[in-house]
Amino acid sequence: MFRRALTAALPRSSFAASRLSSQPARHVLPAASRAARSLTGRRAYAAASTPRSCPQCSAPLTTPLPVCTKCYWISNIPAEMTYHEMLGVPYEPNPFVVDTVAIKQELRQLQTVVHPDRWVGKERVKQDAAAVMSSRVNEALHRLSNPLRRVEYILQREGYPTSESENLEDPEMLMETMEMREQIEGAESKEEIEQVRAANAQRLEETMQEVTELIGRKDWPAAKVAAIKLKYLQGIENAAEAYLPVKPLFPFAARCNMRLVALNARDYRGSSSFNDSELAALESPDLQSQRSVVRACGRELAAFLVWFIEHEKLPPLSGSTENGAGRRGGISVLGWLFGSASSLL
Repeated sequence: MFRRALTAALPRSSFAASRLSSQPARHVLPAASRAARSLTGRRAYAAASTPRSCPQCSAPLTTPLPVCTKCYWISNIPAEMTYHEMLGVPYEPNPFVVDTVAIKQELRQLQTVVHPDRWVGKERVKQDAAAVMSSRVNEALHRLSNPLRRVEYILQREGYPTSESENLEDPEMLMETMEMREQIEGAESKEEIEQVRAANAQRLEETMQEVTELIGRKDWPAAKVAAIKLKYLQGIENAAEAYLPVKPLFPFAARCNMRLVALNARDYRGSSSFNDSELAALESPDLQSQRSVVRACGRELAAFLVWFIEHEKLPPLSGSTENGAGRRGGISVLGWLFGSASSLL
């Protein structure tokens, strides 16, 4: 997502971005058969019970999903079906090893079958089922295409879920990550930031190799520890990436007697993360799904601007000269990827 900054000729202020809520999609057809449970309470990972031919017209099914494009039969995705199975890649022997190019190609193929546009004119219950299925496969790609989200998904399925409250237990590495964050915040040039990123990239590569080996051995407790380490290192990369365009502006703002407020958009350091359904919608080929999330983010930004103006008692823009040098008050909103700035009166 884009990054934004506010400039205001008033004292400093900080804010916490609010988290958008999202309700999970609901299946509209009769519930599919439930996954068997092992004696330990974890999921059993037998192959999903999707039929390989249509139970309605007997035509072969062209995808791993329970949907027929010949007679437009559609059913719920079986509860035991993994994201790997949905995207045509094996869960065993090592679910962390995934060809990301292949799963993106598979998603495009699946969307030609389950995209809601294909089901326009069909019964409403089938349109709703197709929309749910389209969202599920988008979510599958979202989870499997990113190493951190992938290992968290695998650990969750294996009964070892991670949580935001879990911290790194290695004191030496914890100290290293804290030092890297301090280096990022104290950096005065892009080169200094890139030096931190280069050192962190090596640690990221080593940790992902560690995760691969541990999951291959089914050592789930150790894999969870490595996943938490991966989360910390990925946080360093995200912080460095977000800091690059902002840092050089601070000296200019001070010289112009302006207050620069760096506003991190959703999913950036210091702000709220997108949930799985929002990220799946953003990565979806469905433009309407993308627009709905972007509009929600726009409303969130507008709500913050209203709060900021009222909380800081910002005066309206006043004064006028030919070059604008005599103007006071007001704010400007700048978005890096927009390439422009506009004044809000």
